[in-house]
Amino acid sequence: MADFIHLIGAVTLLYVKEALNLGELWWGFNNTSYYIGSIIGGIITLFIAKTIRKHLIFSMAIGSLLFSIFTLIYGLTSVPILALLLCVAMGPAYLIRNVAQQTVFQINIQTEHLPKVYASQDILLSTDIGLSIFLMGFIADFVGVRAVYIFGSILIFISAILSFTLVQANKRKLSTVDLKYYLQALIWMLIAVFIIWLFTK
Repeated sequence: MADFIHLIGAVTLLYVKEALNLGELWWGFNNTSYYIGSIIGGIITLFIAKTIRKHLIFSMAIGSLLFSIFTLIYGLTSVPILALLLCVAMGPAYLIRNVAQQTVFQINIQTEHLPKVYASQDILLSTDIGLSIFLMGFIADFVGVRAVYIFGSILIFISAILSFTLVQANKRKLSTVDLKYYLQALIWMLIAVFIIWLFTK
């Protein structure tokens, strides 16, 4: 869900108007910056493709973590130039995660099953986007547009934690101490986000 925040034009336009206090021109700048970042991310992934291939789950985790951090700062900032730079930075983070994720699919699923898997994935993604638009509109209307990005960053952070858990599980059997560590990290992230949100209201 959270990955599609920047693809929903209405939410981005509302963010530009309410959070940045700017007009439609900057809405265009924000969208353009995100896609410039995606192009840069594609070029970066071409150069580090071998590294991503060797560390697929770790690449997914790092990409998700960076994307969540950039999304959180983006949602909290009121500085237009910083917002544009964050949009550019999100591109490589998202691409690294996405390329690693698609590679995992291709490696672990037999070739004859790939069409069905991708078709199922598209159905899930379309459902996800539809529900996301509804939920984001609800959050933006009743809580505020900044909350959309804060909430999205939390969801992406959770996916990063789950990916790091998989990395640990691959290295050794996951212990209770590991689970406590990840739970504590998640709780502190939620507390920090809530405090920051209170001070930016």
